[in-house]
Formats: sequence, structure tokens, C-alpha cells
Amino acid sequence: MALITTEGRNELTALYVAMINVAPGGTSLTAMVASAEGGKTLAQIAADLAKDAGFAANFPGFMTGQEFADKLVLKLLPSTTPAAALTWSTNWVTSQLNGGKSRAQVITEAVLALRASTLTNYADAKAQLANKVDVSLYYAITKTQAADSASAVASVTATATTATAAKTALDSSVTSGSFALTANTDTLLGDSGNNTFNASAGFTVGDSVDGGAGIDTLVLTMAGVSPTATIKNIEILNITASPNPASIVLTGVTGITDINNVSSANGATVTATGVD
Repeated sequence: MALITTEGRNELTALYVAMINVAPGGTSLTAMVASAEGGKTLAQIAADLAKDAGFAANFPGFMTGQEFADKLVLKLLPSTTPAAALTWSTNWVTSQLNGGKSRAQVITEAVLALRASTLTNYADAKAQLANKVDVSLYYAITKTQAADSASAVASVTATATTATAAKTALDSSVTSGSFALTANTDTLLGDSGNNTFNASAGFTVGDSVDGGAGIDTLVLTMAGVSPTATIKNIEILNITASPNPASIVLTGVTGITDINNVSSANGATVTATGVD
């Protein structure tokens, strides 16, 4: 197994930003790295991402080839790109689609070409993508955030100062508190910032998670019926059902604003009951 390199991780992040239009959180980044280390090519990982709901939201299946090309070029090339380069790029995308390539293949090739480009016409586009990769990795790794974030990179452009400003905004809005539950009974208390609690092996009976103040995320992987645990002050619950359908009873739990079924295996379903 070949371990991921820094360049390889940057490449995966650039692909995710281009396809899903968000900064990948730790959960998504870890999954992509695992796929790459497991032997999947960038094209195969792109094909997997094309099945993600985030990709469908950005590039709906009902789009014509021309509509897809227009939107992809708009996302990858900033307004400072010369008109002739915009036209050439749009025509290139449509020609690749008409030649039988999938949308995932086209985006993969576009990202690789853009990152390697030495052409002046695409300098701003290359810088913009690099800045978004930089901020995305800062968000996922330095700030240890598990969930994807569109806002983390929404204001990032080709100008280096926008990447600096985005990181500063993350410093003020995101606390890098990350807590991991173990196979034993855990009692975890977050601080006043935005914390992430990772229960990669599910709950143990008697576990207690209190996010404290801030907007806190619980990342829970489980199969079957989850053991009872005490959950307080958690706003975001990201659940992965692996490998079976999963259910969790949330009777008496208040404050949760978002419950997400994240990367569940084989389309496994998640059932949450008792939500106030």
C-alpha cells in the first residue's frame, strides 16, 4: 500500500473542491485518502464522488452538455480569465463530453491540467484553486473539522489575501477542539468553541457527550441500534451506518439542528427517533 503524499492529498482536495464546491472536512478527506491508499486512481475516486449528493446538487443530471460546460467553466475560471480562454475552455468541455467522456472524467482532466498549467491565461484560475485547496486543508487538518463546509472557501479567490482572510475567519469562528470516544465509557465536555466529537466505533453504554457552547458536531459511526448515551449541546449529528442500517433514539435530546446520513455503506439507512 502506497501512503498518500502531500501532493497526492492536495490533488484529492482540488478534485473535491471542483466537484462538490465545498471544503472537504476530515471525514471526506479521510475517505478519499483511504481510497487512494487502497489503490484507487484519481479517476476512480472522481467516479465515486460523482455519486455523491453534493455533486448532483452542483451538476444535476438533467443538465445538457452545454449547461454543464458553462457551469464548470464558471466555477473553475474566475472573471479575470480572458474571454478567448473562457470560450476555448467551454468548447473543450463540450467536445470531451461529446467524445464519450463522463462528467467526472472531464472534471478530473480539467483539474489536473489547471494545476499543471504554465499559461498566463489560466494563472488566476490556477491560483484560485490552489488557494481553495490551502484553506480547505487548513479547515480540515489545522482546525480539525469533520464536516464539509461551503462557507470556508466561498470568499476565496486568486488573490492570496482572500485565503489569509478565510483562515482568519476560521480562527475566530472555529475552535480546534476535537475529541475521540474510546471503547470504554467516556465522559466528554467541550469548551466555548465549535467542537467535534468522533465516535468512529459507535457509542458504549454510559457514554456522555456535552458540546458546551458553540456549534458542536458529533460524528458517529454505527451499525444496528446504537447503545444509549447522554448527548447534550450538540447541534450537528453526522451518522454513518456501516455496514448495516442503523437507528438511534434521541428522546430528550434538544438543540440538534442537523442530522445527516454521511457516506453510509451500500445505501444503508439511518433512523433517528425522539428528536425534539
